Amino acid sequence: MTFYEKLKIADELTKDACLAILFNRNLTSYADVEKIATETAIPASYIVTKLLQLGNQPETNLQSWYAKVPSVSSLWSFIADSGVSELRKTWNIQTLEYSTQSLQQYQMDLAAHMLWNVRKHGVTKGFEMWSEWANKNISAATLKQLLKPSSLQLLQRASKSSDTFDTAICIVEWDESILQLLSQESRRQLILDLVDHCMETGKASQAARFIQLNHGALTPVECARYSEMVLRHWISNMADLKNPGSLGKAKSFVRWALEHCEGTDMHTRCSLERLKHQLVEVGLDRKRHHEHSSAFDV
Repeated sequence: MTFYEKLKIADELTKDACLAILFNRNLTSYADVEKIATETAIPASYIVTKLLQLGNQPETNLQSWYAKVPSVSSLWSFIADSGVSELRKTWNIQTLEYSTQSLQQYQMDLAAHMLWNVRKHGVTKGFEMWSEWANKNISAATLKQLLKPSSLQLLQRASKSSDTFDTAICIVEWDESILQLLSQESRRQLILDLVDHCMETGKASQAARFIQLNHGALTPVECARYSEMVLRHWISNMADLKNPGSLGKAKSFVRWALEHCEGTDMHTRCSLERLKHQLVEVGLDRKRHHEHSSAFDV
């Protein structure tokens, strides 16, 4: 708080400086948070976020600040009327700057509602709210920007339990860029968890897509090992390869896996090569069966 007081006395207390001080991990006193909030008119959503990050706050303190955040319905009305949804269509620098600032505030207000509802009612309720927001009649690009903090918060909570991994998958599939906001290790662990979940629930194609889109976060060994797991599932469950398109997807994936397994041992490469050969055999068997059936038809 000493730095805060110095800036205040020198009349150099900008909004960015206030937020930097507010979200400093060393600021843990409610009295200090309240002092900054009341003296600088920082929007309530920032205070709610800070208090929820601190944890163990009296419910009365949390409730009093949450009550000051604009309601969800009014926020979406403001967004519709503000022109934020047209953000990408303007070339006026002043308008663009204003719209960007408005976008940031809407992001924080929506995120405060998401944090509050997940805390009070759990991930399932949060996902219901998020799903409603994600289907607003606004361009997908702008919606993803508006919901970036909310999506991240919900993703982090949903990824803590296998019971809510399907929620995490929905968020990642809706906004693939959300994973870039996680630390390298958090991103890696989440990808592995989601791939494991997809395999356990028989969604090998979804697992393959996660691996391909996020292989940069995995080690070459992990990439090869999980690719092999997906391919073995496909081959052992021939029904998954019933459609020609599915077989083509599997062949494409094994080629991709071989290209991206540099740095792995010879045994792994040979295993992938064998799987590639097995897929070729599946294709040949299917072709022979088709030709045999056609001959009988004649």
